[in-house]
Amino acid sequence: MGEQYVLERPAGKREACMPAIIAGIVFVIALIPRLLGLGTFLSPDESLWFGRSIAFWDALQSGQPAQTYQQVHPNVTTMWITGFILKLAGRMGLSLADPHWIPIARLSIVLVTSSSCAAIALALSRLLDRTTGLVAGLLLALDPFYLAHSRTLHMHSASAGYITLAWVTLLLACRHRSMRRIVLAGAIAGWALITNVNAVILLPMAGLVLIFPPHLIRRLSSWRHIPDGVHPRLGSLLLWGIVACATAFALWPALWVQPVRTLGFVATGARWGAEVPHGGDPGMAIDALYESNPRAIEVVNAYRQAGIFSRPRSY
Repeated sequence: MGEQYVLERPAGKREACMPAIIAGIVFVIALIPRLLGLGTFLSPDESLWFGRSIAFWDALQSGQPAQTYQQVHPNVTTMWITGFILKLAGRMGLSLADPHWIPIARLSIVLVTSSSCAAIALALSRLLDRTTGLVAGLLLALDPFYLAHSRTLHMHSASAGYITLAWVTLLLACRHRSMRRIVLAGAIAGWALITNVNAVILLPMAGLVLIFPPHLIRRLSSWRHIPDGVHPRLGSLLLWGIVACATAFALWPALWVQPVRTLGFVATGARWGAEVPHGGDPGMAIDALYESNPRAIEVVNAYRQAGIFSRPRSY
């Protein structure tokens, strides 16, 4: 039995523009709080990524693409954008000794995360409905934890936006059976993969949604045969994977000259990060307190015993 297609009335111009208007509203609302006070402080990790972004572009300009591998994360996208902004600021006469370069460099993350919020709202408006897209976009844009990370030069907020956008775009492609959107979802996934290795979660997710969408899972309950439509969907998954890999390869120069060595570094580093304890994040308030004053442990434990605050439960 073939899949059912429903004919829809063509939307008016105003109605067709509403998702774009929603995206614009979300972008502006996301951008404003991220722009305020960008030069107030500098976290420890940020200074590393400032240097890595400059080293990334130095490697490009000196014809040493292998040196564009800077860290296991690998955060290539942030180094592309931030390094470009810093180089441009340098050409305009701004010295790195001047603290005014800090908000200029952070502008890359601010623009990326604000754009991600807007793009996710746009995709959800088309996947579900306009109200859901607007509300979800605003909740994401104003989430305190995400907002705070969106104001620092690191990969976490950027990769969260890319992964979410890649997933929603893929769902949209499945809903509308659009090969063009599958290609777009693959490109965003490739962009996410060279931002943070945790984007590998997209691989099994894409396999499940492309090969076994809900209506096919219901038909697989007997497991007696492969339903019609599964084999063509394998082609969609292959297309998505090829586009993702091609995007990652095209945008990371280290893969052009030393692909095996570079991916080996990433795999080894990711395994080390997952298996070997390497201390708390000094950016977290309690960890910083522990590291700066051992007596703080006694104070914090006293507060915990009094029930004023406690660690989150483990589930």
